[in-house]
Amino acid sequence: MMVIRHGSDVEEDLSSDAPDSPQARNRQTNERNGEEFARFLFERGTLYFNLIYMYANNLIVRYHVKEIGISIYEALRRHPLLAVGIATGMFIITLPFMLFVFFTLATAIMTFTGFVLIEGTLITVASMLLVGVLLCVFSLLAFMGLVFLAGYFGLSRAYDCLDRWNGLGNERYRVSSND
Repeated sequence: MMVIRHGSDVEEDLSSDAPDSPQARNRQTNERNGEEFARFLFERGTLYFNLIYMYANNLIVRYHVKEIGISIYEALRRHPLLAVGIATGMFIITLPFMLFVFFTLATAIMTFTGFVLIEGTLITVASMLLVGVLLCVFSLLAFMGLVFLAGYFGLSRAYDCLDRWNGLGNERYRVSSND
C-alpha cells in the first residue's frame, strides 16, 4: 500500500511553527499552564512561609523565649564551669550522631566511587565505634548518676548527724542553764 503525501516534511514543519497552528497553540497553552502552576506554587509557598513565621513569632512573644534565653545566657556567663559542663554534655550526647553522619557520608562517597569492599569494612567499623561510644556515654551517665546519688545520701546522712549533734549540744546547754 502506498501513501501519497501532498507536501514535504519541511513544509509541514514550517507550517507547525505558524502562530495559528494546533501545535503552536498547544505549546502556548502548556507554557501558560506551567507558568500559572509555578506562580500558584510560589504564592502558596510564600503564604505558608509567612504564616509559619508569624506563628513562630507569636509563640516566641507569648512564652517570653527571648527573655528566657537572655537570662540563661547571663546565668551561664556568671557560672562558667556550668557552661563548660553543659557544653561538654551536649558534645557527648551529639558525638555518636556526628560519628554516624560522618561514616554515612564517607560510605556514600565510597559507594559512588566504587570501593565496595572498603564500604563494608567502613560500615562494620562505624557500627562498632557507634556502639562503643554509646556504651561509654551511657556508662558515664550511669556512673555520674550513682556518684550524685551517693553524694546526696552521704551529705544527707552527714547533715542529719550534724543536726543531732547540734541538738544534743543545745539540750546540754539548756539543762545546765536550768540548774
